[in-house]
Amino acid sequence: MRPGLFFAFFTLLVPLAVVLALVVPVPGDFQRRAGGMKSEPVRTPVCYRLSYEPADAGRWLPRWVRLTDISARGYSRPGRLGFGVISGDHFQSGRWRVAGADSMDIQWYDSPILRLPTHGDTLVGRGGWDYFPSLFDELASHGFSVRAVRTGCAARSREPACPRSWHDGRTADLSMVLCIPPGFKRSAGTEGVAWWARGRITSREHAWLRIDVEAPPFDADRWPPHLASGPECGADCATADSVVEHLDTLAGIAVHVETGLVSGGFPGFRRQPALAAGWIIPTGARVWVQGLAPHGATLDTLRTALRSLMLRVP
Repeated sequence: MRPGLFFAFFTLLVPLAVVLALVVPVPGDFQRRAGGMKSEPVRTPVCYRLSYEPADAGRWLPRWVRLTDISARGYSRPGRLGFGVISGDHFQSGRWRVAGADSMDIQWYDSPILRLPTHGDTLVGRGGWDYFPSLFDELASHGFSVRAVRTGCAARSREPACPRSWHDGRTADLSMVLCIPPGFKRSAGTEGVAWWARGRITSREHAWLRIDVEAPPFDADRWPPHLASGPECGADCATADSVVEHLDTLAGIAVHVETGLVSGGFPGFRRQPALAAGWIIPTGARVWVQGLAPHGATLDTLRTALRSLMLRVP
């Protein structure tokens, strides 16, 4: 081969190799182990507190899980059924399945796999990836350990008794359920947030209710939330008038719910009826609530919906 031809071939091969290293998935270290399932099945529901080492490895992973017997067919394999995992509304599409005779895998959408033993009250396992997006991701990845301590699961509440013509709404991970008024539907494209809306955004009858559960660590936001912006607000500040503070029982906890007329904060907001609330649940997570309505009567409807809220967390 002539030197010039070899050099031309080499200059084409190197960029191609770099592109392949960036885009071709690479098998990880969590290939499924062979073997039968001779051990006793995991008894559900069962709840665990999770911690990670190093701690930074679990920055975007849940701090608690509840393993359920709810079928997750997309995560099933021949002879190894997949089931749902409840772990807070930030962590959607959680699922688990038996990985071998004495271990199980827990995973969320686009998350590492947590592989843990199936027996004992304190489980120590490891985290890693089934597949890496690319060779570079594999080279930059570091494994981590995970510790799961068994805790008691909160008793599952019965379904809320909804008024006639209302329907029960629930989050994708079943951690939240409440009664939803007629015309309200779960908004598309809001994975990770419980958000129900009625009408188009340009409609005079447009209204929505958003509930968000935030696990620690928390951002330095003003707490509890209020309709009006705080004194530290820079641009896009909101003001509120005709503010009324209600004491409602939400998910079994007495919570101050603020209603009023909001101006500013968003383009076009001029004395817009709205509500806001926030409280801390026993797990240490914070619950944020925001609502928007065309008139005060609809705010009362949203408060009625909130009073039916049930949180299913350990």
